[in-house]
Amino acid sequence: MLDKTNLGMIDTMKNLSEAEADAFARDWAAAWNSHDVDRIVDHYRHDIQYYSPFAGRLGASTPLSGRGGLRRYVAAALERYPSVQFGPDLVAAAGAGSIAIGYRSVDNLLAIETLAIDDHGLITLARCHYRQAPPGWAGFTSAP
Repeated sequence: MLDKTNLGMIDTMKNLSEAEADAFARDWAAAWNSHDVDRIVDHYRHDIQYYSPFAGRLGASTPLSGRGGLRRYVAAALERYPSVQFGPDLVAAAGAGSIAIGYRSVDNLLAIETLAIDDHGLITLARCHYRQAPPGWAGFTSAP
């Protein structure tokens, strides 16, 4: 069912070019790799809706709503996974008002995050997907 509380976001979504999606993904990953909570959270709009199966593992429910909830989640994630690094294999695909970023995550999981981006370049909606890498999977090719 469509969440009618977020209908206002639909007309503010930004379509990114492939180059913009690659640049956004590199900057987003660099923020996570810095382990700086403020730098990470600065990529998300104040009213972010963030869906992740990791939330339950870290004592949160999903969706995480707003920057406050996201900030607590990010801090808990960095505490639980202090050596987290996204990349170097990282790929971004531009979509209709969103991008999908694929990377190798914690516990050697394949991760794909679908991120809706507003006209200010902030993430308004995040849906995170994880799975064990398929046998023989060589990984993503890094974005240029």
